[in-house]
Amino acid sequence: MAQTLEERMFARYWGDGALELLSGVGLLLIGIGWLVDQVALAAVVPAVLVPLYQPVRARAVEPYAGHVTFSARRDARQRRHAARMIAAGVACFAFALAAFLLVTGGEGPRAFGSLVGGLPAVLVAGMAAAVGVSLGLSRMLLYALLLVLLAPVVVLLDTNPGWPFVLVGVVAAAVGGALLLRLRRAAGSE
Repeated sequence: MAQTLEERMFARYWGDGALELLSGVGLLLIGIGWLVDQVALAAVVPAVLVPLYQPVRARAVEPYAGHVTFSARRDARQRRHAARMIAAGVACFAFALAAFLLVTGGEGPRAFGSLVGGLPAVLVAGMAAAVGVSLGLSRMLLYALLLVLLAPVVVLLDTNPGWPFVLVGVVAAAVGGALLLRLRRAAGSE
């Protein structure tokens, strides 16, 4: 099936590395927050970084790749898709919480002991996978897979839940930085 120009542009829009760079920095900061026992501060990181995406993209990407404005139809479709993803995430969380409480008899995390240590990585992996599916970014699916694979390592080693965030954050930030550098070089500037 032939893609329209807008469909091809949308598919390439997310390939500049800005999203990975900010996501990687965010994961890294969240992981560091866990490692230094400042989980509450780590929770603020997404609220700070999300509003920075557009200004970062405007300064780091648009001078080299240009500014793209998608049609109202595309924007509406993405908003509907995002709303469905959020609703599905909330429903999954509610279902998982209810199942968890049912299985544990209301004891909560104490019933699973150290298994809870891998849970943050799995939850964030779910969000990364949702973003990957929504935007058609297979790299985000790989980051999600890495987080899922690192979750049992946290449990087996009984270590800090921040380590998967640090490791995947470094990978994502490095990939994002490399993609931005490639974009700049392709545009004839370093």
